[in-house]
Amino acid sequence: MVSAPPLNPTIGVDLTGNGVSTLVLPGVEYNGFGRGTDVSHLIALVDDFNKTYPTSVTGKRTPANQVIPRITLPNAFSNGDAFFSTDLRLTRVFRIRERTKVTVMAEGFNVFNVANLSGYSGNLTASTFGQPNVRTSQTFGTGGPRAFQFGARLTF
Repeated sequence: MVSAPPLNPTIGVDLTGNGVSTLVLPGVEYNGFGRGTDVSHLIALVDDFNKTYPTSVTGKRTPANQVIPRITLPNAFSNGDAFFSTDLRLTRVFRIRERTKVTVMAEGFNVFNVANLSGYSGNLTASTFGQPNVRTSQTFGTGGPRAFQFGARLTF
């Protein structure tokens, strides 16, 4: 199990005039959402931003003459869920003769079939903020859908 990843809630405009238009929301440290900034703190920071910066409130624009948008958060959002995959292996050894044995094994990957999601959007000005857009690693044995494999080994 791995904890939820950090997320950068970005604005998408250059407030400072330094040429970086993916500015992190003022008050949130880099990779801060999910690592020190929780949902209630983020909502408070967005409220502060909406009272201070948007062009519709202040009439001001960025140094590059961009309109500063008002941020509207979706009803439900997150920085991601923990990655969870339970893998299991069972092995049984059968002796046939003194120097010959057969090992039979059964393996299960993501036994509880947890859908691990990722690709959470960090753009606060998009309606998809905090929403997943992909399933994590759909590769066999790495957190993809439930899978089983069986095998045998003959040792002589």
